[in-house]
Amino acid sequence: MVRITISQIKGVKSVDANPVAQNATIVYDDTKTSPQAFIEALQRERLQVLGEPKFIK
Repeated sequence: MVRITISQIKGVKSVDANPVAQNATIVYDDTKTSPQAFIEALQRERLQVLGEPKFIK
């Protein structure tokens, strides 16, 4: 569900979700979307978002 929801957001290039570890790695174009958009999309699907985003550049 996480992978599908986030992959539908414009600007997302790839999503690798790990339900066991309860995390996801998202590669995206930061001129088209943001972590806040991911959080909002997941909350619309009634999925709980834990923690804060970590960024790797």
